[in-house]
Order: sequence, then structure tokens, then C-alpha cells
Amino acid sequence: MGQKKEFEIIGKENDPQIDPFLEFLVFKVHEGPDFITIKDEIATYIGTPTCAGCPPPETFHNWLVIDVPPNQKAGHEDIVISVSDPFFETRHSIRVNYILSSGYVIWQPNDVVSKSGKRLSNNFKKDSVLHHLTKDITPYSAEQLAAVDGLFVILGNHEANHVLSKSERALLTAALKNGAKIYMEGGQVFGDDTPHPLHQMFNVAVTQKTSIASGPGVGRAFLANPNQPNTNEWPFVTNNEFHNRMVDQLEPKPGSGAFAVLRNGKYDDAGKYNIMVAYEDPTYGYRTVASSISYAAINNNGQSKLKYWELLEGITDFFAKGLSCSQACDEAFPDSCQCDDSNPCTVDSCNSDQSCNNEAITECTLCLSDLDCGVGQACVLAEDSCVDIPGESTVEMVNAAIDKPPITNDAWIYIQKNPLLNPLTYQEINVQVKIHHPQRGQLQVELGRPDQKAWITLKAADPTDGNAHIFETYGVGLPPVESYEDLMNQIEFGAPLDKPWVVRIKDTVPGLQGGIIEEVSIYVLE
Repeated sequence: MGQKKEFEIIGKENDPQIDPFLEFLVFKVHEGPDFITIKDEIATYIGTPTCAGCPPPETFHNWLVIDVPPNQKAGHEDIVISVSDPFFETRHSIRVNYILSSGYVIWQPNDVVSKSGKRLSNNFKKDSVLHHLTKDITPYSAEQLAAVDGLFVILGNHEANHVLSKSERALLTAALKNGAKIYMEGGQVFGDDTPHPLHQMFNVAVTQKTSIASGPGVGRAFLANPNQPNTNEWPFVTNNEFHNRMVDQLEPKPGSGAFAVLRNGKYDDAGKYNIMVAYEDPTYGYRTVASSISYAAINNNGQSKLKYWELLEGITDFFAKGLSCSQACDEAFPDSCQCDDSNPCTVDSCNSDQSCNNEAITECTLCLSDLDCGVGQACVLAEDSCVDIPGESTVEMVNAAIDKPPITNDAWIYIQKNPLLNPLTYQEINVQVKIHHPQRGQLQVELGRPDQKAWITLKAADPTDGNAHIFETYGVGLPPVESYEDLMNQIEFGAPLDKPWVVRIKDTVPGLQGGIIEEVSIYVLE
């Protein structure tokens, strides 16, 4: 918009009755705005050109001139042009798209049920910010999307969402590689849709959730606010399934440089988890914000007067400037610290010039599961970092199938402790399990002494857990469903010491999807 362009039009005369001396066609705009015109009303016949790049032979050459005024609203318009000779006339419809060269593009596909797009548009209107709310992203090229100030992609929530097509994913991927700034929200896009290089560019790790986000949404990094106690907390809409339903946990991918910017729950809430992650790429220069909650689910804070559009302002500032530290960290209020990179392996502080200092902790490793940790280590899921597992280990390399189609089966892994120890003197037990399985929610893991008919559940089956594989340590890494004390209480005093421990793994859904038990270990600390 605000630019003048000419587009080539080529006509062809197919009437064999035409007088060879009437070698011209007349072009006219019949329906359309005043700023769309035909350059030459009469187009001259081109015989048989021989130059490279010339129009096709025996055609009529003209130009459609579009001089879009700066105040023209972005969108599209269908115009009608006519092409005629002295005897006949034909008319053609042409769609003209007006796109932005700056400002913000809001793309909410037609099949998405959400108020996010309209709310974003209203927020930009309030501040007279140039923007384009559209249902169709195809008029934009990757280079054009990279040239605007930011792209907001609204993909909707479960059962009212849009699944990106192959061409749409390719367009957004190319835009990021050209340095685009993209905010993308959706209840399924990161956790349910088929993985694609586009998702990887956001550098988020997903844990699928089946509940609403109860809030409050606590701002981190560029969404933090120094005015405590409540000004960086947004309440959530909790009674609208189109905006807040099955809100997945989004965490920064370990070691990627991504960082959390919005958390569901306060600092001291046991069930808190992140739902919005930002990233700034050092290679391509793109910036992204991934969100599993809808922008339409963000409410004003009546107590602190914090408005929901202040969250949008934080995002657009990040798109424009990147990550910066704008206030000192306050140890008494950790939610106020913009320098907090949500990385448990760094000590965060602000320097006197308000720049951030995130000093790495030696021998600290970020993790999402035990797979990211070393031998003899477990991933503490509550802290996303690896720790040494205490005690002596006994390892069983199993490499056995679980739930081999078409029947179901339980796997009993016998572990004989040597030397023989009295289980009643154990101070701590940890069980580490490594299982490859496409549906980890189908599996139940138990520990017991079958000779004593003593069993506890370490991990219960969960049909709502659609993630793959189990690489977990029950104890130091993840609390077991039932405690080890419950197991000891089932073992009689004076029970034989030479009986093996058994880790029993059950696949609760027969015959559909099988897996491989790789390794099971028991760590005992006397």
C-alpha cells in the first residue's frame, strides 16, 4: 500500500473472421476503484517478436496500473476489466490484493473459531497501528512477511483449530529464515500436529495437558513488571473452550537459548507450568513467540489495573528490539525479574547498567528426561536439571518387547541385589526405567517383592497422556504414585533376603502399539 505498480496484461484475438487491418484490442476497467486503471486503452498487436523476453507472438500487450493510496485498508478487491475488438467483447474478473509493507499482519484462517484475531485488531486500532487482519496468508511471500513488523498466527484450540498445510508450513519456515517476527498460538499446533521444521524453529518442548489453565498468567522476561505484587499477573478466561482448553505446557528447549515469558501459576504454586516461550535466533535473526493459550483468554487485572493489551505491547517490543533488561532484579519478588531466563543452570542478576547477567552453573545440565542426563543421573522434572542418583545401582539390560501384537503381556524384570541387603534398612530407593513406546500413557510401572505379595505403583497408566517413551527415575527424578515406605510396610519382618525385586511393566491397551523395554535399574542407599 502507498505504492504504484504496473502489471502486464496480454490479450489474444482468436476470431478468424477479423479484418487483418483491425489489429488492436480495447482494454477498460468496468468495476473497480479509481486508483486502478489501464495504461493504454488501445493495445497494439504484436506480430512475431524475436527478442528474448518479448511477449508471446500474435498477442496484444497492455498494463494494469494500481496506484494504492497510503490510507487504503489492507485486504482485497475484485475488479472487472473488458477486452474488445470492433465486433465482440469479453469480460474478466481479477482479484487485487492490498498487502502491507510494514505494520502487523494478523492471520486467522477461516476454520478457526477464536476472538483472538479480532481482539488483536482492536488493540492495534486503539493505538492507530497499521495492521491487516486476514483469513488468507497466500498473497504474501516469505520475503514480504519478513519485511513487516510482525506476524500473528491464530490457529485456534482443540476441535476449533486449523492444521497448517504443507504449503503454509513452508511459507512460514521461509519467512523465519528471512528474519521474520512471528507469534503463533494454538492448542494443538505444538503438541499434536505432525512435527515439521517450522515447529523446531520455535525451540519449544511440549508436555500435553488436558485441563484448562487456571491462572494467573505470570509475565516473565519482557512480559515481567517491576511493580509488585500483582502487576505482572493476568487472570484467564476459564469458561470458554475456544480460548482456554487443554492448554499444553510449553518449555524452552534445553540449550536452545529460548526462554519462558508467560507462566500458568504463581512462583510458589506447586502445579505451575509455562505456556508461552520466546526465542531469538542468532543465525537468521528471526524472533518467535509460541503460545498454547489464546490471546482472547487474557483478562484485565482488576486489582492492579494491568490491561490485557499490555501483554501485546511486550510482544511487539520484543519483535522490535529483542530481549533487554529494563529493571533490576528483586530477590524478594522473583516474578518481577526480567533477567530470569527460566534456566535452572544459570544464576540470574541485573548489572548496574540494567543489562542481564546469566552466569552458568558448572556441572549443571538442562534436561527434559533422563535421556538428556549422564550415566547414573536422573532428570529432576520439577527443576529441568540433572542430578546424581544416590546409592549403589543394579542394572538390567532388558531389550524385550512389551505388548507385542496381537496380544498384551506384562514384563517382569527380576533384579537380584548383591550383596544381599535387608530391605528394612534401606534409606532411599530409586528406580530408573528406559522404555521406547509410542504411547507412554498406556504403560503402568510397578515395583514389588512377589514372594511377599508386596507391590506399589511407580507410574500409573494415563489414557490422556499421548506422549512417547519413558526415560524417568521414580524417586529423585519424579515422585512415585505410591511411596517406597508403602512397599516396606507390606514386607514382613524376617522375610528372606535372597528373593529378587521385580519391576513389573504393564501395557494396559492390548495389541495396538508395542514398545521395547531397554533398561531397568534399582539404586539403593543404605
